Amino acid sequence: MDHTIEASSVSKAVAPDVIGIFKLPTEIRIRIWKLVANQPRNLDIWHRRLGYFEEERSRFACQVTHWVTLSAVPSILHVSQESRAVGLKFYQLDFGVTIRPYHGMKITNEPRIYVNWDTDRIVVLQTNKQGYGAFSEMINSDQRLVGTRLNKVAIRVDHRDPGLSRSLGRSFNEILIYYDPFLFYDRLKSRNLAIEFEPIVGMDLICNKEKEELEYYIECLEKNEIRNDEEVTQALAEGTPIPPQLKNHVVGSWVKPTVQLGRMVVYGRMSETGSKNEIWTHAGWVPLSSVDTITK
Repeated sequence: MDHTIEASSVSKAVAPDVIGIFKLPTEIRIRIWKLVANQPRNLDIWHRRLGYFEEERSRFACQVTHWVTLSAVPSILHVSQESRAVGLKFYQLDFGVTIRPYHGMKITNEPRIYVNWDTDRIVVLQTNKQGYGAFSEMINSDQRLVGTRLNKVAIRVDHRDPGLSRSLGRSFNEILIYYDPFLFYDRLKSRNLAIEFEPIVGMDLICNKEKEELEYYIECLEKNEIRNDEEVTQALAEGTPIPPQLKNHVVGSWVKPTVQLGRMVVYGRMSETGSKNEIWTHAGWVPLSSVDTITK
């Protein structure tokens, strides 16, 4: 299932009839779990400081960071052993961090975020260049396979990271550009979040400028890929050596990514028991009942 950007709608959560599900034949239950496990979602990730490490003789020091999310663990992993077994075929733990600050030393933070690389859109929520630099390093690292699997991403328009911009056209199939300067981790960390994107109506100067620049880069990349395809195809047809820089090139493997613009809508819940759903606005968290929402 592909992500689509459409006007947000607010609907009441419907609790599944779990007992009724277990009365169904096993084959039907498995189909249901597979459908649930592949529902598209927006998975937020944040690059946060975990601590500061200093060698006892003060010869070096480093900042220890990790990836965190405010999204809930997929519910299919909690319903039953059967649903969890099916869910784990699609969801896996990722976004671990390995830091090598000094010769022979390695600091590791184990992966703790469940992700379905085929259906999840990764929403990179950062407020500084350093965080986006860490994200671009992660997807470009030769030691990780994330760059070859991650294909849907939402990036803040003000990421300002050339390394990440160069990676977008090569590493992703779907790119969504959004802008929200008032979204901060400390304001949201106590919430169980759900993120949606609604279409931008009319012109958004900031987002449109970034979209034009990215689309221009993708056009240049497309021309380069076509040229590489032709060069490799010709070499194979003539039986001549393939240029060293194209030795690992696979003809027709690159797919032109789509670029969209979206406005983020964040749904959250008060930490107090019995509180009602709220929506994040530039004025802070307000009850849904006080906000005019656009229906589908």
